[in-house]
Amino acid sequence: MIKSKCANVILIPRISEKSVRVKENNQYVFCIGNNMRKKDIAKMIEFNFHVNVESVNVCRIKGKKCNFKNIPGKKQDWKKAYVKIQKGQEISIGEV
Repeated sequence: MIKSKCANVILIPRISEKSVRVKENNQYVFCIGNNMRKKDIAKMIEFNFHVNVESVNVCRIKGKKCNFKNIPGKKQDWKKAYVKIQKGQEISIGEV
């Protein structure tokens, strides 16, 4: 079950100024699928990166309204997960 959901859970690591700041507290930020739960996210992080997850916080980001060649539209909604791992462990994402 875990291997089949692997592609749907973790889409990409989110690298921004805030994600670099929270990395000091052993937290990492990921863009995830819209239908994933905290338990599934924790299992997938542990399975993919071989670390122990302490907690997972999730927030939904609403898509912004914009125009595409003067046609009103909306960007896609997405979900962001803050994953806290145990002290002394590290996830190698690729340094900026």
